[in-house]
Formats: sequence, C-alpha cells, structure tokens
Amino acid sequence: MRALETTGSHVDIEASTAVSGLPAVSADVLADRGAIAVGERVTFQINLHNRGTDIARETRLTVAIPQAFKVIGADGPSRPLNVNGQLRFQALGEVKPDEVVKFKVVLEALEPATTRLQVLVNAAHLERPLTTEADVRVFTDSAQ
Repeated sequence: MRALETTGSHVDIEASTAVSGLPAVSADVLADRGAIAVGERVTFQINLHNRGTDIARETRLTVAIPQAFKVIGADGPSRPLNVNGQLRFQALGEVKPDEVVKFKVVLEALEPATTRLQVLVNAAHLERPLTTEADVRVFTDSAQ
C-alpha cells in the first residue's frame, strides 16, 4: 500500500494478517452402568477431545469422587494422584488438534446414593475450568 501526502511525498506500507488457531477442549464422561448395588463397581470412560485448530497446552484433568464411592483404579496417559477425594491427573504437555485422550476411573459403591461424578478440565488457554458430570445411582439389593 502507498500513502501519499499532500506535498507529494509517499511512504510504502506493507501489512499482513496472521491467522492463528485456537484450542477448544471438551470432555465426555461415559459410565458402563447407570445404576449399581452397594459393593459393585462402575467404570467411567473420560474422553478429552481438542476440537480446536491449535494445540491445547498444560491440560489437566481432575475427577471429583462422590462420597458414596471409593477409588479402585485409574488409568490415563498421565499418572493420577488421589488427593482429598479428587483424582488429579498430572498435566499433559500438549493435546493436538482433533486428538482424543482417554482416561478410565473405576469406583466401588459404598452406600446408597443418587450422585454425580464431576470432571474438571483445565488448560493454559482456559480462564476457568471446564466442568462436565455423569449421573450414577447406587441402591441396596432390596431397593432395586
């Protein structure tokens, strides 16, 4: 582009536009059963998906464990720590665009309850955690 001044002077100007992508993480929580008896186990599959066009950095997954359950096991691409009723998976360095990262949490029911498993996702680009939940009902054998 050329800018002209009234005196006849001119300046050549170049401009460019850079389009950068954005990460967009989401989480789906799927239980292998919707209702279980006290003493039984339920497995939750958590799929963390970067639906964006840029890398999601420092992505962390936290699973809040309802009081009616105890943790039997957890698996994922990073090591989980069980801290004060929460499973905190260590941060993933990068989640690439369209990548799905899978986590698994196995719980045992301790008492009757209708409750929710809450999953929180944090990443460098998020101002506050993304939250998603899955319902689960625990009954006694005679209550079904």
